[in-house]
Amino acid sequence: MNKKYFTPKKIHAYLRAAIQLVFFLFLPSAFTTAFSGIKSVLTQIGAGNPIAWSSFLTVLLALCAYTIVFGRFFCGYACAFGTLGDAVHSLYLFLCKKCKKKPLLLKKSWKKPLSYVKYAVLLAVVLLCFLGV
Repeated sequence: MNKKYFTPKKIHAYLRAAIQLVFFLFLPSAFTTAFSGIKSVLTQIGAGNPIAWSSFLTVLLALCAYTIVFGRFFCGYACAFGTLGDAVHSLYLFLCKKCKKKPLLLKKSWKKPLSYVKYAVLLAVVLLCFLGV
């Protein structure tokens, strides 16, 4: 057995990839259903209606409770959107390695400002849902 394939870091990476694959194949709608729950709640609030219980809201609350107990496990392991992003990144690194090219990296000065873009997108989505768009 070659030890370089069984370091703790590699075992963690293989385990994460296996969990992501299982969630991606068997529960791909968890992300979209939770997102639909948020949209449903914000649309009802924006329309001035009382919040009605739905399956979307049930999934949203279950995932929120799961995240409270286990931390960002859902985001890093179970979210189909994140899994797809990880797969594309891994494919890019694999292709760079095969083509013997160096992967493009962002300048360090760009990382901090770009890390706030996700909050701007979240705010825009929340506002659009609240407005009923």
